[in-house]
Amino acid sequence: MKKIYYVYILLLLQLIISCKENDKTDKLDVNNQKVEFSDTEIKKMIKEFYTAYITQSLDTIAPNKNIEKLDSISQIYCTKALLDSIKNEFENNELDYDPIINGQDSHPVMLKTMIINKDKKVNKYIVLFLSDTYDSSIEVVNLTIIKQGDKYKISSLN
Repeated sequence: MKKIYYVYILLLLQLIISCKENDKTDKLDVNNQKVEFSDTEIKKMIKEFYTAYITQSLDTIAPNKNIEKLDSISQIYCTKALLDSIKNEFENNELDYDPIINGQDSHPVMLKTMIINKDKKVNKYIVLFLSDTYDSSIEVVNLTIIKQGDKYKISSLN
């Protein structure tokens, strides 16, 4: 019980620290063009994605329908290259977990404990959440964000 208490305290502190950050705009020089990244917009996109993805994965509808809906959500928020890479890993390397959540199963506690932090590197973000309340393990997903047109998309999971 104490372990869970300490994990919640840690997550609360992370949330407070991340809320105090100002909206910073990072600039990345790509082929002599400045690409701007707004922390607020990116964090909002990441939260929308994970909220939709985890909520859908908790749905108890028919498995094939659920997979279709998860794929639709992923196509909105992730690059085609990332999705092709994940598909390739499942087909050829027998990937046995979901790299988007860095685990096999989703739990409602993931949504309640999710924290999104900016990494020190330009266009890198970290998503943290409790994987479940049973073992109080914290999942960490490192994301790389790119700008495609006027939208931000997740281009890699590290």
